[in-house]
Order: sequence, then structure tokens, then C-alpha cells
Amino acid sequence: MKGEQMRMLKRVMAVAGIILLAGGALGAGCIEDRLIDVVAGGEVTVPLHAQGSTNVFSASYNFDLTGETGANIQQILSDNGFEEGSATAVLESVSYRVTSPDPEQTRTISGTITIAPQGGAAVPLVSLGSITVDDPANQNWVSVPLTQDGVTLINHALEDYLLHNTPAPLTVAIDGTSAPAGITNFDWELLIRLSVAGKKKIQVINPI
Repeated sequence: MKGEQMRMLKRVMAVAGIILLAGGALGAGCIEDRLIDVVAGGEVTVPLHAQGSTNVFSASYNFDLTGETGANIQQILSDNGFEEGSATAVLESVSYRVTSPDPEQTRTISGTITIAPQGGAAVPLVSLGSITVDDPANQNWVSVPLTQDGVTLINHALEDYLLHNTPAPLTVAIDGTSAPAGITNFDWELLIRLSVAGKKKIQVINPI
């Protein structure tokens, strides 16, 4: 009986030894760091009050594209754990919506939305065709086609910020014409969407 107990004890100890060896191997060599591609979104909402005299209107807004009053790029980098120096950011889209209608229900507008760096020349960002301001469809976000000059300016501002931590104060402005005769007076917003991509380090288990 004692011999059988001794053989059982040896088998238990042998199995325990194998488990310990396997556990040591897993802990030492099977967890490794790996870089993966991550894409995150950022956005800036630009409020505009369109007001003007008969048949013309204008509006403008100053904001920091990359800072806390803008897309807050630094927060996006932190939240997503991007590796330092790996991130890139580009303009993805621009949309508009009307938040307060014009008193004249048949009001139509057309014009150009421009973008300018602080102290720099403005370039066109969006060329607006004829828009009926009070059209119910305009209460939702409406995507608009972009001009290459405006896209390039914004992308360069994003690149400068990521490479040199350079702030990106910008001015969005719109000037245009409206009809019928009368004072133009409505509120709308632009939504500027950005795409931020980079590398993130994760730990993975590499099976033996």
C-alpha cells in the first residue's frame, strides 16, 4: 500500500513540475509587443450667423483647429494611445446645417466659404450652389464638395501641429448673395471632420 502511495505521489510531483515549466515558458517568452494601425475621428463645429443687407450676406468665425476649442488633437492622441511621432491627420469632410431659419421662407443663398490661417491669405474651401435656407432637409447635416486649395491648407496646418506642435488658428468666412430682396438673417453651422491615423502598441500572446 505504501509503495502505491509513493508511486502516486511521484506522478503528482512530475505533473506539477511540467505545469511549472510550462508556466515559466509562457511568462517569459509568449507575450510580445506589437504595433497595430489605428484610425480615429475628430471634429470641429463652427457656428455662423449669416446676416446682411439686401441681397448680400457674410459671416465669419475664428477657431483653433487643433486646440481645445477645435478638434483637440492632443486629446485624440492620448485617448487612442498613439506611439509618439506616428500620427498623421487629414481633413475628411465638411458639412453644414441650418440651426435657425431665415424669416423669409423662400430665402436662397449662394457663395463661397473660405479658410485662412491667422494673418494669412484666405483660400476657398467650399463653393456653395443655390441653397434654399429653410428647406427642412437643411436641418440635418449636408455634405458639401471641397476645393483642393482649402483641403491643402487644412492638411498643412494639421501636419505642422503634429510635427512641430504649432497651433493652427484659422478663420472660416462666407460671403454670398441672397434672394429675394430683404435682410438675410439665419444661423447655421459647419461640421469639419478630421481623420487621425497612427500606430498603437499592444501586447499579444504568441502561442507556442
